[in-house]
Amino acid sequence: MRSKVFIIILLLAISFFGVSSAAPQTPVQLNPGSDMTIRDVSGKKFSIEPIEGKLLIIDFWATWCGPCRKAIPKLVEIQKTYPEKVQVVGISVDREISFGELQDFYQTYRINYPVGFATEKIMKMFPRIRAIPTIKILDSNGTEIDEIIGNDPNMKARVKGLLIKHGILEK
Repeated sequence: MRSKVFIIILLLAISFFGVSSAAPQTPVQLNPGSDMTIRDVSGKKFSIEPIEGKLLIIDFWATWCGPCRKAIPKLVEIQKTYPEKVQVVGISVDREISFGELQDFYQTYRINYPVGFATEKIMKMFPRIRAIPTIKILDSNGTEIDEIIGNDPNMKARVKGLLIKHGILEK
């Protein structure tokens, strides 16, 4: 009897207080003109900002990260399939590689979207990057609408669903 009462009280406490003490997650809001730029592997400056009629997919990754290496071909395929509907951007959080090594990685993986190193400003804009890969998906207003942590085998279908949901792609 005592154990049943204890279990009931424990379950009520968990349902009332929850099991996590994490603060609620606030989505990122990237505004036009926020001056978020990277120098991509071709040496050009690329501005990371909302694009009318497109989803912005920002991949935080590193060259040494196995799951990142598995996610990159999916992002290449997404950019290839929906060039008028999405813009993928790769943000390398590598600290120990040169710009030339990043260029070599870009070519080896046949990446078809802008890739550059993370800047302090970019990391301040996206403070919740705790694991890689972390992929932030923003709508054309710059509002974060999804986050993928790790290598999601259903990434392409997930992006397609968001394109449909946000009226960028017809069913």
